[in-house]
Amino acid sequence: MISRLGLRNTTTRLLVNNRRIGLNSAYLVTRRTLASKPEQKATIIDHLTDEVIELTDPDRPQMGNYPNPKSQILAQDKDPYAKYDDPQNLRNKNDPMNFDEDMYDIWSPDSWSYVSDKTALKHNAYFFGSLIAFFSLLAYFEMNPEKPAMIRSYPYNGLATHMGAKDETDAHLFQARVDHTAEEECGILPVDDVVISQKEEYLKANAAFINV
Repeated sequence: MISRLGLRNTTTRLLVNNRRIGLNSAYLVTRRTLASKPEQKATIIDHLTDEVIELTDPDRPQMGNYPNPKSQILAQDKDPYAKYDDPQNLRNKNDPMNFDEDMYDIWSPDSWSYVSDKTALKHNAYFFGSLIAFFSLLAYFEMNPEKPAMIRSYPYNGLATHMGAKDETDAHLFQARVDHTAEEECGILPVDDVVISQKEEYLKANAAFINV
């Protein structure tokens, strides 16, 4: 419909060289006319019906005489539990739409509710204080559950050397848990003769590849 509308002032239709000028050019001329005569209002005319339409916003002539609502509520601030004709967009039928509806609907950028520094610090103190109190209770009453199985204890300093430790300085990084009491009570099983013989046979068979 906008393509069939031309601009004019309240008294005469805008003509250039006996032709109607385009929408953008007519808009500029109309704005100059309004600047010189503030009491006049910008209008557009429908060339099919010759109906004169008073512009709601001269800066947006494409909107015509659409009644732009003065106040608009962000969709994020609406009650999400209320019943709407369109529950996804939180809209009812025939709800007025603003010229900038895309900045107010449910798909618009999120709005932030700012609070004072005092309120923000108070809320953070409540949150972190609750966490500290909760974990303090767990530690005081020892409510942390034990492991369902006992950790194994390995001989020879927790198999530190076998795990990759070079010396005693880094043994604590590689060794498994050591139960010295169990070693004193039960001792350490001697190496089986079968294991020794298998090791000797393996070294002999792979002597060309192993530097002992």
